[in-house]
Amino acid sequence: MKGSCQSGKAVFSASLYDENDSKLPLALPTFDNMHTGGMQKVNDEPKVAVRFDNDMYRNRIVVTQLVSYNRPAMLRRTLFKVASLGLVQAGSPGLPNEEFIETTWRVLAQIETSKGPVIIRIPTFEPHVQKLLSTCKKQDEANKRRQGYPDAPRDQ
Repeated sequence: MKGSCQSGKAVFSASLYDENDSKLPLALPTFDNMHTGGMQKVNDEPKVAVRFDNDMYRNRIVVTQLVSYNRPAMLRRTLFKVASLGLVQAGSPGLPNEEFIETTWRVLAQIETSKGPVIIRIPTFEPHVQKLLSTCKKQDEANKRRQGYPDAPRDQ
């Protein structure tokens, strides 16, 4: 499991290897332009079927992306949940794997591999994960203050 900040998001990815030979990658069934199907449980919500984005390697997936709470992210998440009920069409792939830093305390993912199912847990209360989440949130807030500029906003 690896966590990193990417554009203010905490992105958690997992590389899957055979437990008996750490050099042997596990094969993941992929579909639809490099996605792997599986189940995900966030907090106390019921398990849902999701598609995990594959990284450039077929044995590495993006398990979840945690974003700081803000109106555009909340709107995207609400629209996705409505879309999953069949009321509107989903506008952006990957949204099932986007949750909020402030409200997410558990993420579990189950993926089928060539050696059977694998369960992945993101330990959100571990100190090093909390530090990553705090850093990503601060990075996102700084990006918003700079309004997309590499430095402070410019007066016009």
